[in-house]
Amino acid sequence: MPIKQKSTKIFVITVVGTFIAFLLFLKSPYFGQLQLWAQKHTVLYVVLLLSIKIAGIIWPPIPGGTLTLASAPLIGWKQAYIIDLIGSTVGSSAAYVLGKKYGEAFIRRIISSEAVEEMKKFKIVKGKEPETIFMLRMTVGQSASELLAYGAGFLKLKYKTFFLSTTIAHAVLGIPMYYLTETWVHTKSWIPALFIAIILLPILIKFRTRYFE
Repeated sequence: MPIKQKSTKIFVITVVGTFIAFLLFLKSPYFGQLQLWAQKHTVLYVVLLLSIKIAGIIWPPIPGGTLTLASAPLIGWKQAYIIDLIGSTVGSSAAYVLGKKYGEAFIRRIISSEAVEEMKKFKIVKGKEPETIFMLRMTVGQSASELLAYGAGFLKLKYKTFFLSTTIAHAVLGIPMYYLTETWVHTKSWIPALFIAIILLPILIKFRTRYFE
């Protein structure tokens, strides 16, 4: 199987798998328990949520992105999105600095050797770095944004370019996602989410093959 075709299949499976896992969590009794606890300890919950999000960028096994998204119906989609944006900015900046300062050996130790090989597949188009980083952030999504942060530092890209491109991509992808999550939980309507998914997924796959080998 060609590398691009295999990579695309993995991407689709990851997106669909994450979505299914998220829906199962929303329908589980744990979601109700978390909702009650968050309402009673809002400040503590926000602090923990932000800390987990930052830690999840620096050390990917921690599911920070999934937890902040699941919090949209708990504390409101705007609040959850802002927490995710702040956490992503702080965590990604830290990962960028670590990747730039300590390089490949450090990334292999803290994440994995496979992660380094994935980073090397990023196709950074010379002269189009902002566009490239923007599209990579859009196509790798929440699940692998930490790889892009480490990779940007590892590949010695300008921080300003990395910061602006990923922040814009975060808003373009994140705001609809968080809004739809809260809307879906309250209305139980799949139509808006399915409509956007049908439109966006083929587009993301197309651009992913362009910027990711």
